Amino acid sequence: MGSPDPEMVANLLVAMGVDGSSRVNVAQWTGYAGVVYPEGGVPMRFPPSRDSMVWETTASGLLLLDRVPMRWWHPELDWAVGNDIYGRSLFISGSQSMVQRVVASDLVEAFPVAFDDPVTPEDE
Repeated sequence: MGSPDPEMVANLLVAMGVDGSSRVNVAQWTGYAGVVYPEGGVPMRFPPSRDSMVWETTASGLLLLDRVPMRWWHPELDWAVGNDIYGRSLFISGSQSMVQRVVASDLVEAFPVAFDDPVTPEDE
């Protein structure tokens, strides 16, 4: 919770077809103690009232952070990955073909979720 496992993130990026050198925007919640943010980060608030720092890195750069952010996305919004800091799962949005590749991948456990599917808290 609050920091996706780097090995899972590496496998997810492969399943998504994202090259390690690809540019990625990230949003890291500012409530974590001891997290160092890069210069040039932009403060932004995400629902539900999560003050975050946003900056650009590479896909492989995600794996070098002390805490992998819960939100990261393609600069042109071709795809997005995210969830709240208290969630254990990540949601992926992208093209049908990319989502189908992730769901079919043996590298990660993934399930398709439609926009109108009910999603309940994981800890209930």
